[in-house]
Order: sequence, then C-alpha cells, then structure tokens
Amino acid sequence: MKHQTIVVVTAEWDDEASVWVATSEDENIGLVTEAETLDELKDRALVVLPELIQDNLQGTGVPPNGMKLCARIEFSPI
Repeated sequence: MKHQTIVVVTAEWDDEASVWVATSEDENIGLVTEAETLDELKDRALVVLPELIQDNLQGTGVPPNGMKLCARIEFSPI
C-alpha cells in the first residue's frame, strides 16, 4: 500500500533579512529554510524535506524507505 504525505510549504519574503523563508504548516516536520531567490528556496526545500520527513515522522505511519516525494509549486495570494 502506498502512503502519500502532503506537506504545505509557505514562502514569505523577510524584508529585514532580504531573503525568502520557507516553513511547513506541519510542525512535526519542522521545515524552516531561507534563500535569496524563490528558485533557490524551492531547491533547498526539495533537498531538506525528504530528510525531515524521514527523521521527524518515523513511526507515525510514514514509511522511511521507498518514499517518493512529488512537489507542486503554486503561487496564490494570501
């Protein structure tokens, strides 16, 4: 049986630091990363998310091995 995990990532511009900051709504995952551009932020999030999911959600029904991470980037107004 395949298990699907949906992670909603929010990207916000930090005026003070002049960077984009990505966070996940799921506090069990704990995603917080930043980058100067949205493309860099997306790349960073895609590298970090599988590791965070494996490390932080183990034992909660998410299989750590054989996971497949699919990403869909959407821009929508708040």
